[in-house]
This record gives sequence, structure tokens and C-alpha cells, in this order.
Amino acid sequence: MKPYFSFIFFAIVFFSCNPYSSDQGKVYLQWKEIHEFQNQRNTDTLLYFLKSDQADIRRSAARALGSVQDEKALNELKFALADEQEEVRAAAAFALGQLGNVQAFPSLQAALMRSKEFSTLEEIRMALGKCLTPKQVGILLDQPASPGNLRALAYAAQNGAYNDQVQAYVLTCLQDENGREVQSLAANILARNIIDQQDLIPQIQVLFEESDNKEARYHLLEAYGKMKGNAGWLKYVLEKQTLAPMEKCAAIREIGKDWNSSDIPLIKKLLKDPLYNVASIMVSAVPEADWVKSDWALEMPLMIPKAQWLGKTGDMKLISSALDTARNVYVKGELWKAYARFPTGLEALQEGLARTSVPEQAFVFEAIIEWANQFPEQSKSDLFKRVLWQGMQSRDVAMIYYGALWLQSNWEDYSDWQLRLSELKNELKLPIDLEAYNELEGLLAKMEGRTPNKANPADMLPIDWQQLSFLPPHPQFEFYTTQGGFVLELLPEAAPAAVTAFLKLWNEGFYEEKTFHRVVPGFVAQGACPRGDGFGGMNWVIPSEFDEHQFEAGSVGLASAGKDTESCQFFINYTSTPRLDGRYTIFAKVVYGMETVERLGVGDQIMEVKFKKK
Repeated sequence: MKPYFSFIFFAIVFFSCNPYSSDQGKVYLQWKEIHEFQNQRNTDTLLYFLKSDQADIRRSAARALGSVQDEKALNELKFALADEQEEVRAAAAFALGQLGNVQAFPSLQAALMRSKEFSTLEEIRMALGKCLTPKQVGILLDQPASPGNLRALAYAAQNGAYNDQVQAYVLTCLQDENGREVQSLAANILARNIIDQQDLIPQIQVLFEESDNKEARYHLLEAYGKMKGNAGWLKYVLEKQTLAPMEKCAAIREIGKDWNSSDIPLIKKLLKDPLYNVASIMVSAVPEADWVKSDWALEMPLMIPKAQWLGKTGDMKLISSALDTARNVYVKGELWKAYARFPTGLEALQEGLARTSVPEQAFVFEAIIEWANQFPEQSKSDLFKRVLWQGMQSRDVAMIYYGALWLQSNWEDYSDWQLRLSELKNELKLPIDLEAYNELEGLLAKMEGRTPNKANPADMLPIDWQQLSFLPPHPQFEFYTTQGGFVLELLPEAAPAAVTAFLKLWNEGFYEEKTFHRVVPGFVAQGACPRGDGFGGMNWVIPSEFDEHQFEAGSVGLASAGKDTESCQFFINYTSTPRLDGRYTIFAKVVYGMETVERLGVGDQIMEVKFKKK
């Protein structure tokens, strides 16, 4: 039986459990009204609510302005930092951080001195991290080692505010007494920004050895690799220590191409790893050398890494033979990409373009573009131009996207295509072809010497407030995948539009048999694309919804092609990721089964999604 939504069941739960059926109903209705204005990006009305005599309304309005991100609200939000209610000041700080305007710094600095509540101080610190200049980063170094302050330092580092003093502060935060969340964030900052100091290498080794925090250990391995530490230690870690999957991936990645024939037993062991992520990264890491053999694939249990290995080490005859027997579209995609290694590979790819269908056809075209990057002189041939147009005129969103993206760097040789490209853009349908439309518009803008005009999809899915009102507190859904199960808890108060979309798709049985098409160890697992390649969407979009939630391990966000373009694809974070905060909607969190999520690989399927009864 498909897990279609049961209004009868939820109606019973609603009248017994839902907080909005009590005296809080008025507050709920006001919050609902404010959220509608937020989704309409109606700054003027939200500023009116910001002056309400009710603190709950002022707080909701300030939070809503954080999603709208309109500079018109700057002065009113700075004034709200002096509100008599802590929760309003915290929401105003969040909204100012979303603006990222340096003019907010003095007001935030003053609010930091006035505030007492920990949660408010954390929001102010994070806002300061987004609004300060590199010379002002010292204000954060005077703050305690809290999760908010570490996120603030991560935001500041993204804007160039990272120096020896910041690094020294971050290193002190890696001590056990600061807690696991602070440790993880500190290691993340270090990995992304580390200033190469060779005397840090033994310190990072000790921190790694002594830590039981796999997220921190993952980032410490990244930091070690960026300092060009001894690859021998990383190989020792891989061989002798018991590592979490993402730790293995980090160690392999940071070794880079520093593998040699004496490492063959370790390489073959990692190629045979039962987890997709580990085997796949090992394939990418192995250098091209005489001692590397294509027949190692015979010992590899996983089909996609095996295809990647054949593509990397085999000849065109071997790749063609593997394609004839392959059944999995992701395996075929890897094999088609292998033809990009060969100067004569274009002919085989042209044939593949003619005899395949989406999404395999899009993988073929992606390989054609990679071939052009590998052999730029040969890409000037008439044959390549014919193949390029053959793919783009198919009107497939992925092929137009890849083609337009490549042409943006090579458009001078294609100036006579301007009219046909313009006609192609006009035939696209929004919002479903949005990514292709925007890349074509960017290309045409270059050709015409103007600024591109990004499309703004108008087909917004309305929030189903009635359906949301029937949800019990902390609604949970069980996902059953080819790797096992995990449980998501929805966050309707944070993202009602996103939760509406989730429930609509669940009602329709949409998620069943959808795949995870993108898996990046230590970052995200992304899935639920209707096409299975990341270019699929619905004929509607929803607005971006940002609030005080931050991306951490288990956060579930919506993929997008820019603000207010979200629909069905979601991703699950493996680690805390400050660079995503305030840029992507968080609509759920994994509350059980992260070990399943960590096992996911490209091609794993969602078999069933069920509402979890309490």
C-alpha cells in the first residue's frame, strides 16, 4: 500500500495534540500571515509588522526579513537590535547577518555588549561574522569558544578574515573541553583556511589520534593534506586504524596522486571496499602508471567504481564491451565518460548520442564536453560543432546547460550561432528548464555585450496551511532505501512551503524508486531528481525559507538553482557546513539512521517513505 496522506488520521492527532488548536491559535494565524508576506517578498508590510506592540509578531517579522534579504530593511533592523525583548533582538541579528552589510557592524557590536541571553549572543556573533571586515575580526577572538562564535569565524573566513591570530584561536577550540560541536566547527575552519605552518603537522597528528569525534577527525585529515604532510602517515592511518567511511575518503583524497607500486596491496584493498564512496574515491586517486592494471576491476564488488576503473585504465575496446553488458544507467554514464580520455573518442560518443535516451544521453553529452576540454584543438573541428549542436537542439535541459556553459568560454568561435541560440532559449519552459535558460541567457549576454537577465519563475506552489495544521508536533517520516532505513523529522515552523512540497510529493508517491544521484563524502548525499541526473524538477517552485537553523550533520536541505527555485530535490549533510547557512532551505533533520545515510552511494534508491506513527 502506498503511503498516501490520511487526513482522517491527522485530524484525530490534530484535535488531541496540535498546539494551534488552543490559545496559541491567534499567534499561529499571525505567523501564517507574516510567512505569506515573506514568500511574497513584501518588505514594506513586514516592516510594518516589525513595529507591532506584540513581541511574537516583531520576532516573526524580523525572521521573515532574513529570508527576504532586502537592504531597505537595514535601518529598521538595526533599531530592532535595541528591542526590549531578547527574542526580537536575536531575530533582528539573524536578519542583519543575512544582509551581510558592513554598515550593521556598529549596531551589532553595541548589541553584543547589551545582551545577556546565550541564544541572543550567539545570533549576534554569527551576524557579526557575516558583516565585519577583515580588520574587525578581533571582536570574535574576544568571545568564548561557542558554536555560534565558531560559525561566525567560518563566515568571516569566507570573506577573507583569516590570519595567524584566528588560526591560533581555532586551534585552542580543538581541545576536548570545548565540546564536540565546537571541535567539529574548528576543524572545519582549519581545513578550509589553514595557513601552512610545518610545525603544526605533529600537532594535527596528535589531535587526530586522540579524538573520537569522526567529524573533527575528517577535517583534521583534510587540514593535514593541505599542509602537504607526509603521505606515509596517511597511508599508515588507512592501513592500521579503524576509520569511519568519510575518514577513509579524506585520507585517500589528501594523499592525492602520491601512490606507488609498493602501495598495491592497500590500493586493491580500498578498491574492494564495500562502500561506494571509498572505492570511488580510490579510483580517482590512483595515478596513471605502468604498474596500474585494468584487470584489478575483476576483484571489485561494486559496479559503478568498477566502471570508473575500467574507464580509467581500459582501452576503447574494453569500454565498448562493458557498455554492451551494462544495465545500470550510472554504470553506463561512467563508461561513456571514459571515451573523453581518447583523441578518437568523439566518434563513439556521437554514436552514443544518437542511440541513447535521457538520462543516459545527458551523460554521453557531458562526456562530449569533457572531451572538448581534454582536446581543445580538436574541438574546433566541424565534427565537434555538429555533435555539439546535435545535443543542444534536442531541447534537453542538461545538454543545453552543459553546451551553454562550455560555449561561455569559447563563444568567439560560435558568433554565427547567436540567432539559433536565442531561438532555443525562447523555446524553453520555466521553471522546469530554469538551469538551461539561465546558462543560455548568460551566453547570449556575453555575445551581445550586456548584463544577463536571470529568469524568475512565477509558478509558486502555495502553502497548504490546512494540511500543515493537521500535522502532529515533530512529524517524522521513515525512508527505506537500498542501504537501509533512516528517519526524517520535518520542521514546518521553519519552512512551511518546503514541508508543503514534501507532503504533496509524498502523497503522490513521488519519492518511491527515486535515486541518490550525487554523493560527496564529508559533504552531502543528494537525491529525489525525477530524471535521476540532478537536472529534473517540477512544474512549480517554492520560495527559499531561511531561519536560525544551521547546517550540521543530518540537516536536510532543498537543492536549488538560485534563490526561490527549490522544488523536489533534497540533500542530507554529513558534517556541519557553515558555508550553506542562510543560503539553502533547511526543512528537516535526520533523527535516526545516519549510519545508513553514510553508506549511500550514487544509484541507491528510495524504496518507500512512510509516516511514522508516535
